[in-house]
Amino acid sequence: MEKQKVNGFIFHTLELKPDYEGKVVATLIEKKAAKSTKKALLYLHGFNDYFFQNHFADWANS
Repeated sequence: MEKQKVNGFIFHTLELKPDYEGKVVATLIEKKAAKSTKKALLYLHGFNDYFFQNHFADWANS
């Protein structure tokens, strides 16, 4: 698993089994909470190859 930090987010890239088109990866994007909490949020979206939900992550983290 590859890990990369960008603008306060941690990107975890997971290599999955190849499919009929070839290499398959999934990326789990993490943002640490501003305050300690026992809650978590998992947001699943469609088939996008870029991340544009910064405002949603900031809202969920407030």
